[in-house]
Amino acid sequence: MLGDLTLRIGIAGKIRTVLLRDIANPPTFEAIAKLLGVNERSLRRQLRQQGFSFRGLRDELRRQIALKYLRSTSLANEDIALALGFSDAANFRRAFHRWTNKAPSEIRGE
Repeated sequence: MLGDLTLRIGIAGKIRTVLLRDIANPPTFEAIAKLLGVNERSLRRQLRQQGFSFRGLRDELRRQIALKYLRSTSLANEDIALALGFSDAANFRRAFHRWTNKAPSEIRGE
């Protein structure tokens, strides 16, 4: 619960909010820094101080959304992959396995 709270506050929370606006076409780190009016190095330092990385935040959001889709919809892996900004279902499956050590089909069966 505490980890979820830290995702929502501070600079990590601001980045998370920006990413959630369009997770299928997430802005680059550089674009987010510009949007927030912060120097890239400063933004990276602030994230590090909160214990996060940009990729880690983006992956955590994608993982959470993927789990929700897999558990509560009948969307095909290809559709979930596109909704999360992956170029194809194979890349989504590899990333999902990296995040959870499970295949998407295993989550659907839970």
